[in-house]
Amino acid sequence: MPTTAKPVSPFFGHDSTVPPPLPSMLTDQIELFGSPCCHMTLLADEVLAPAGLDTRQVIKSEELPNSYESKIPKPIGEPGHPGHGEYTLEIALDWNHKIYVKFKKHIFHPINEHLDITKCASVQNPTLLRLVCNKAVAVFPDLDNYAHAWPVSDMIMMHLKYTSSCARCQEVEMAALQPPRPRSAQGHLVMSQGYADF
Repeated sequence: MPTTAKPVSPFFGHDSTVPPPLPSMLTDQIELFGSPCCHMTLLADEVLAPAGLDTRQVIKSEELPNSYESKIPKPIGEPGHPGHGEYTLEIALDWNHKIYVKFKKHIFHPINEHLDITKCASVQNPTLLRLVCNKAVAVFPDLDNYAHAWPVSDMIMMHLKYTSSCARCQEVEMAALQPPRPRSAQGHLVMSQGYADF
């Protein structure tokens, strides 16, 4: 079966009144040649695509769950030292300093009351983590504006990281203060009353 070739113009069609799209300009080119002719706008029913997704895709707001539409997303990275790919929680929240300190002081009480402060957040009971989170949201209703209440999770993680580190240091200090156990000439523990001291 013979195939027929249809010539395609390298430019826009002759019958089209719409000019071809302009090639994208680099930032340096924009600074040299002025602003680009085509301004990008965001329609009312569109949202910006998250980093890592193909930016040519348009994500309609109807496709997103309602609970995430207006929630404040968690910053990229972990809370901690901002110079190492992390962020400072107080700066990320952009709250009044007094409110941040009040939040910080309030969250420590339920953490110490309901969670095992000698262990990090990843090994805590998820139900107890949710309980602490719900208590914080009850006192600070604005936390509900954040996706998954990430400020509470970040504060829990940072506090438990600190307290579990302190607990490990205390264990090491206690072990260093204990006198060495008596051993026989062969290196075995000496038995006292039929049991080895462990």
